[in-house]
Amino acid sequence: MSAAREPRSESANEPGDLSGEQLGRYRLRHKLADGGMASIYLATIAGEAGFERSVAVKVVHPERSGDDSFATMLADEARLIARIHHPNVCSVIDFGRQDERLYMAMEYLHGETLTAMLRRGWAERGVFPAWLAARVIADAARGLHAAHELCDADGTPLDVVHRDVSPQNVVVTYDGAAVVIDFGVVLARGRQTVTAAGLVKGKLSHMAPEQLTGKEIDRRADVWSLGVMLWEATLGRRLFRGTHQGETIERVVHGPITPPSAITSSYPLELERIVMSALTRDVERRTPSARVLAHQLETYLYGLGRPAGHAEVGAWLRECFSDRLLIRDALLHVPDGPRSTPVGGLDDETSSSTLGQGVVQKSSFAPPPLEAPTGITRVETPAAKALREQDALDEVDRTLTAMRAAKRRSRNLTLYFLIAVLLAAAGAGWFLLRAG
Repeated sequence: MSAAREPRSESANEPGDLSGEQLGRYRLRHKLADGGMASIYLATIAGEAGFERSVAVKVVHPERSGDDSFATMLADEARLIARIHHPNVCSVIDFGRQDERLYMAMEYLHGETLTAMLRRGWAERGVFPAWLAARVIADAARGLHAAHELCDADGTPLDVVHRDVSPQNVVVTYDGAAVVIDFGVVLARGRQTVTAAGLVKGKLSHMAPEQLTGKEIDRRADVWSLGVMLWEATLGRRLFRGTHQGETIERVVHGPITPPSAITSSYPLELERIVMSALTRDVERRTPSARVLAHQLETYLYGLGRPAGHAEVGAWLRECFSDRLLIRDALLHVPDGPRSTPVGGLDDETSSSTLGQGVVQKSSFAPPPLEAPTGITRVETPAAKALREQDALDEVDRTLTAMRAAKRRSRNLTLYFLIAVLLAAAGAGWFLLRAG
């Protein structure tokens, strides 16, 4: 498929889909996700001399744009994140309203959520490397520490607490960096929106006990959440999640916290000490900050004796998500439109529990693979780059064609089944009439 070729389209815009429209400075190109309150679009901002940058734009649904409390909450989130300048926190670029449409423009993260990574690792491969979990959690901890340290213009601490630290809110880019997202329920001094008494915000199974019991919380509540994520990522199972909310809360507040070594004897003792320190219910004895947790994890990684940085994370991600990377890359280059590529293939695999109760393999705790450096930096010529891009576009074309063919076959099978059922019913009716 050449770059100039029009993409195949099976239907027009869905109701409410703004793909192809202009919103402020942003050209909305493809809808990436749709939630109850807002939709996320891959968008482009253009400048002089061919300058172009991809961004993500959260567009609030029209029925919620007039909700003053929701608008205030989104404005709070935008103002807060705009003050955080850290590579492990998703940055906010703009916030505005046009034609009663409220929107927030953010850094576009070309990657996958930790939830999707855990599913691909544990559910599909039966293993998720502990070094990978440690690297991602350490990065997330660095970003959260930057938020926790945030001060106002006078240098007064804002006492920020994310309150919703979970695998869904950590995105790992294909370059290997983990980025914390979604500060919509953050607790901070000076916010105009205030959580009503008795209302709990966040994912119950990742919340700290003091958060669930209505006690005063601080940055150490986010440290607990990171500890839960680390426990689950390295063991491939849920720590506190019950069959219903009440059971989950009871487990978080009073349930036993099983040491990882009791599940698998191959669990590294140093890593276990880090996990269990973050999961101490006594707040005063818990790991004191996200920065300390990051230091501990990086010391553990250093002890593996091999590089475990962004390059290694990116290599794992590109190999594990080669199918989704193909689609994500295509989205950056194909023309505007909701049906030009199968965006549905990027659904974040979060609808059900991604972890089970399988056997933890010893290979989970092996150091990252060591790639021998070549010492050669390859410079790609324009002709080679054009050929590579053409090959990639052709592969996208073949992939989309195969996916559409499979979809048509599925529809045809359903149609054949219905026809067979109708014929069988008609035959049965005719037989009953003859018998009568």
